[in-house]
Amino acid sequence: MRTEIGLARSQRTTAVQIPGYNPPESTPWGSPSPRPKKPRQYSCIMHAVSARVEEYVRSLLDNPELIERLALASEQDVVESRVIFPEHLPLSQLQQGVRSGRFVQGTFLASRENYLEGTLTVRWDGDSDKELKAESGKMRRPTGKVVGIIKRNSRPLCGMLMPSPIKEATRHLFTPADRRMPRVRVETRQAASLQAHRIVVAIGGWLRHSRYPNGHFVRSLGECGDKETETEVLLLEHDVPHQPFSQAVLACLPPPTFSITAEDQAGREDLRALSICSVDPPGCTDIDDALHCKPLDNGNTEVRVHIADVSYFIRPGNALDEEASLRGTTVYLCEKRIDMVPELLSSNLCSLRSNVDRLAFSCIWEMTPKAEIVSTRFTKSIINSKFL
Repeated sequence: MRTEIGLARSQRTTAVQIPGYNPPESTPWGSPSPRPKKPRQYSCIMHAVSARVEEYVRSLLDNPELIERLALASEQDVVESRVIFPEHLPLSQLQQGVRSGRFVQGTFLASRENYLEGTLTVRWDGDSDKELKAESGKMRRPTGKVVGIIKRNSRPLCGMLMPSPIKEATRHLFTPADRRMPRVRVETRQAASLQAHRIVVAIGGWLRHSRYPNGHFVRSLGECGDKETETEVLLLEHDVPHQPFSQAVLACLPPPTFSITAEDQAGREDLRALSICSVDPPGCTDIDDALHCKPLDNGNTEVRVHIADVSYFIRPGNALDEEASLRGTTVYLCEKRIDMVPELLSSNLCSLRSNVDRLAFSCIWEMTPKAEIVSTRFTKSIINSKFL
């Protein structure tokens, strides 16, 4: 089989794709077309609209994020003659300075009132916090400056974009919602559509000659003032984990039809006959605790507090335990709740709802009429709350 050479194939493809194109005189495959003695004029009738790549991408209204994939025009930064911010010391000098005692290492916390100030928590020898005192014995508050960063705790920032007044400009300033953070220079072609929106920006670096750090646009959260948008900003700014639970976490849950068996009752004190109640408000679904008290024959009072036994359902070290440790607590907002554990546990199996048997951990006190504690004991139990 003869092979079609590149020139012949290009001419044939062009003739098929562009009607009206008159190719040179056809030649057998495998033999090149002879070079014409005189220049020839090839007519080409194209019924297509030409456009630049940027114009074409801008016309794709369903995919506005593609505009950020285009390379920006190279612009030389204006380098000032003086250094605005001194460079940090290299890691080798920092480690040597810490060992010699010239530098102190700790965790920096910026002030919410003044972004130019902050506090440093220092760990001294013996892994214990220690206060610095002046030689005179009077308490002094030591001051210092940051000479280097060993590990950054960076996170994306939420805020609003301030479009540049220069037409067709791609560099704009971003104002974070957190007052402790500086404005960020962002390069984007979507400034017009992002105006009056809450957006997320990630900082990429900070040149010592620049007054602002450089960042890039990540995503838009929605219009400014929208309730869902502002709630998302609140959660992101306070670093509250609120993403849906992963499949690995959900795989650790018991079946929804779980019920207490005779094996589960072994080693637990049966308190289902007591009049136990909860103090949570009506409509509450995640009832964590309940209480009970009764008079004793000796004149004292027995007081019991019951906590849902979550440890029965969460095994140490599994994905559910790690996720709960990461979240730390349930976060309550005005219109919703961010659960520490999946809803099957928080609002069902680990909720001390009324008229349902539940596994609990109980603390029992005996108190005198003057509320003096006589004895205390702890036990795993099974309870049945009678009132809500």
